[in-house]
Amino acid sequence: MKKQTVIQKKKSEDNQTMASQNVNVTFTNAFLLKGNALLPLSPDQISSEKSVERKFRSVKELEPIILKSSKVLFGERTFLIPLHKKEESLFAKGFLPKGLLLDLGNVTRPRIYFLDISIGEDSFYSQIFPRITKFIACFKNKELMEKIYKVIAQNKSLKKELQGKISNEGIGELIRTAMNQPFILLVTDNEIKELTEVRDVYLEIGKVLSCVFIRKFGSNGNTICTIVPPLADLHLNGKKRIPNAPSTEGDHLKDVSDEVKAVYKKIKTELLKVNKDLQFNSQKYYISMRKDRNRAFFHFSRKRITLVVMNPEKETRKQIKHHEVKTLTEKVQKFWNGPSCSIVIENSSNLQEVISLLKKLIKD
Repeated sequence: MKKQTVIQKKKSEDNQTMASQNVNVTFTNAFLLKGNALLPLSPDQISSEKSVERKFRSVKELEPIILKSSKVLFGERTFLIPLHKKEESLFAKGFLPKGLLLDLGNVTRPRIYFLDISIGEDSFYSQIFPRITKFIACFKNKELMEKIYKVIAQNKSLKKELQGKISNEGIGELIRTAMNQPFILLVTDNEIKELTEVRDVYLEIGKVLSCVFIRKFGSNGNTICTIVPPLADLHLNGKKRIPNAPSTEGDHLKDVSDEVKAVYKKIKTELLKVNKDLQFNSQKYYISMRKDRNRAFFHFSRKRITLVVMNPEKETRKQIKHHEVKTLTEKVQKFWNGPSCSIVIENSSNLQEVISLLKKLIKD
């Protein structure tokens, strides 16, 4: 009886590790797996025609690979904040995320993800779906999200990595912006068919949940891992990424609140009345306002516009009394090609003072 059990176990392992022989794989976003670390891959380490897919046996096998090599998988401008036992009390029992992932790939649109990990053996409706709904409930709990903000803002590793690049105040601002619209990142080794059905029924899940797929292969005596799609492509909404292609005005406005859209439309309409030839040029990270040269730059987040104006801070503060005016470092002002500062616009109240300043800039 014992011998039969051993044989059955061995067959089960064989089925898991060698799911399909000689898989013809096009290796994109692929890395060499050594222990739990992912390393760069050289051409002689792979063979697309002689590859065997090897299934992950459990989340415990997949999890350390993701946590140890998060920057390799998700990008150098991502920061994984582990959650420890002292943070367990913030969440319902059994619903602690695997970590919090801060994505600063686009600092004008920073993102924070609750990281979840699953494998094909996990039951969607009894394991994955309950975690997703619990995380969304967290997003709606303002008191809890404030505590999570502090966990991220006080992370020593994050501060150390960004030291000299972003001030502590700037880090806090980026995290605040990201937490206005948090997301869930589900990393799994297999396509989850139930997700399509759930996204159609529960629209809120469709808005906040993103998935990436990690697969493992044996090739030329090496173990290879692939990740699809890259994290940077998750929010393209099916559009093909074109390197260095400028964004459209619609791209900048698609994820912002109705109030932010109304503020931008009001500013643009009033200024075009003054000068119909004024240009609003959409670039990758901002929309510039141009008259023979750039006079201002609109940066959008979900609930605010950060408007960089080509005007000395001292003069700007004389005119802007009801919106926050922020100092830009000398290096940043040099980047914008002249004396400048930024104005934070969160609503349409006292918007006329901003419009008046911009009218002055386009008349000069």
